[in-house]
Amino acid sequence: MTDHILAVYVKSDGSRRVLIVRRNDGLYSYRLQLSVKHGDVVERDQAGPYCGIYDAAETAEVEAASRVNWLRAS
Repeated sequence: MTDHILAVYVKSDGSRRVLIVRRNDGLYSYRLQLSVKHGDVVERDQAGPYCGIYDAAETAEVEAASRVNWLRAS
């Protein structure tokens, strides 16, 4: 079973994403993902490890916004 993606936030230049996810165990987290563009094709690296484990999606979003500089600035 895979994570269920609840929200995706994309850096303005498209190079990074923050995924808010519900984990397989029913808890929530956020994951960072890098993107590389080759011409018109965007390749995304596999999402990184879980960043924190939270009891609510809203908490994961607040934590991501407080820890990811570009997300906080947007």
